[in-house]
Amino acid sequence: MLNEQKLLDKVLFIGPNLKRIGGMMSVLNIYKDNFAKFHYMRSNYITGSNIFGRIANLFVLVWLLIKLPFHRVFKHSSILHVHHAAAKSFPRKSIIIRWGKILGYKVIAHCHAGHFKEYCDQKGYAKIKRTLDRCDHIIVLSQMWKDFFVNELGYTNVSIVNNPVEPVEKPSRSIMMRGKLNLLFFGMIIDAKGIFDAIDVISAHKADLAGHVRLHIGGDGEIDRMTDIIVSEDIEEEVRYVGCATGRKKDQLLRDCDVYILPSYFEGMPISILEAMAHGKAIISTTVGGIPEIVANGVNGFLLEPGDKEGLFNAIKMLLDEPRLITKFGNQSLERVIPFYPKSVKKQLLPIYSKLLK
Repeated sequence: MLNEQKLLDKVLFIGPNLKRIGGMMSVLNIYKDNFAKFHYMRSNYITGSNIFGRIANLFVLVWLLIKLPFHRVFKHSSILHVHHAAAKSFPRKSIIIRWGKILGYKVIAHCHAGHFKEYCDQKGYAKIKRTLDRCDHIIVLSQMWKDFFVNELGYTNVSIVNNPVEPVEKPSRSIMMRGKLNLLFFGMIIDAKGIFDAIDVISAHKADLAGHVRLHIGGDGEIDRMTDIIVSEDIEEEVRYVGCATGRKKDQLLRDCDVYILPSYFEGMPISILEAMAHGKAIISTTVGGIPEIVANGVNGFLLEPGDKEGLFNAIKMLLDEPRLITKFGNQSLERVIPFYPKSVKKQLLPIYSKLLK
């Protein structure tokens, strides 16, 4: 096999604007920081449906399509590693995949969508397969998603590659600072992520949780709706919005929290949970996507069915009543996240490139 640098020199990564916030962008930025070579082309400029966004995204896509043959001929790129989600992402990447095959690239489709099954149901499996049939390899994030691509879509050229997360040099071991159980959520503030369920639980059980629990919420989405609920339910002391936390602010929030919660209704392999695990945190989440492959119920956290608000309250109450579990779960998180460190992920990814080049 070629050494890492020579191998990666043959790969051209395709994905969204890396200056944006999101799980796929986090993955690709970690690739950029840890790979010996990282050749990258963005497929869109901005997330949004306004006229400026549509024009900017179209311009970026057309410019990418123009540049692809030059990368193939003059930079000797051989593999097109295309990272995609669903919704607007998959149709855009379908154009790139088809053009890449015409140009002679070996093409990898790397699926990050947490609701790709629902997307296939909506658009029709035959339509989705017309694009995926052109791919030389498919990468997914968990065994659950590999089973879907193999059993439901009928592909055999499917590999699991873990989402990477950076190790934390000195994870915080402080528990319940100022006598409160500090909960943390990062993500889109929408119903599908379960954050409104968490707010409902704190509101409904205010008599038990007031003064003992604080939930910090970071992200974008339905901020006004969330704020209105927090004010109307008089839980400003228990629930606080911290904005779109990145960089040092995000790192500090992860260090200060006791428990990371993601009561989501759909997921692929959430980067936010992996980041919390790398900080040695207990997790409360749901049995969707690849989450059960990283969070074991009663081992490094609690797993619930989506929408189980009573179960969510019981999990919070148990950690509040038995703080020793926070330490126990956090230690287990540090052990279970090791296969997701960049060195381990490269060991999964590089042989795929090598095989395609042969």
